[in-house]
Amino acid sequence: MNFTMDLPGLKGVKVTKMEEREDYIALHLEMPRTPHCCHPVGENRKNS
Repeated sequence: MNFTMDLPGLKGVKVTKMEEREDYIALHLEMPRTPHCCHPVGENRKNS
């Protein structure tokens, strides 16, 4: 069955794959790239 649902705390995340195992479900996710702060250097960086 294919359907769309919101996952709490994961707004904007794309589920690329789902694996049903005996005792758990594994979700493979993609997130949009966003600029982040490089703490040791203190500079804003883009993900490459």
